[in-house]
Amino acid sequence: AALADLDQAIERAPKDADQRLARAVLRHLVHDDSGALADASAARALIAPQSLSVAGLADLYDELGHAKDAVGLFDQVIASHQDDSRLGRLLNGRCWSRALANVELDDALSGCNRALKLTGNASAVLDSRALVLFRRKDFAGALADYDAILKANPKQAWSLYMRGTTLRALGQTEKGKADQAAAVALDAEVRKRASEYGLAE
Repeated sequence: AALADLDQAIERAPKDADQRLARAVLRHLVHDDSGALADASAARALIAPQSLSVAGLADLYDELGHAKDAVGLFDQVIASHQDDSRLGRLLNGRCWSRALANVELDDALSGCNRALKLTGNASAVLDSRALVLFRRKDFAGALADYDAILKANPKQAWSLYMRGTTLRALGQTEKGKADQAAAVALDAEVRKRASEYGLAE
């Protein structure tokens, strides 16, 4: 029903970027990723690159498996919001996108470290940095960040799964498998998500 409403709204106002983005998100939620990507592309052409709405669009590109596109979107909006109170969140978004895409890892680490200072070591930023460190094969550093996240929130399924993956990379296979199993018990989709990001165990 919501999709039908958005279809009608977009038919009346095809250049409304917010409605395009809303339908893209909804299509992704109902597993129509090709439709979601088409709407995301349409919204990208309509949204001003310096608009903060770009951050939400970049997050969607991450979810759709197009993290490299998300990096470019974050580049544009960050350049225009250096004094914005939301800069830490934007820097974290770009750090995460770079980690997912496995690109520009030195810049990703620098951006995450800056975001940590701006956000007071927020767990979401620690999680992004942990993935950057994992991609850089700094498994000890990644483990330290995942430990810190899970100390504050032991039921964070993604961080728990990735700690298990990190432990296995360090040769601690049984402990790693235990973490991964516990993560899957919390969120049955976490293993699939890791595989989609090229982080198979």
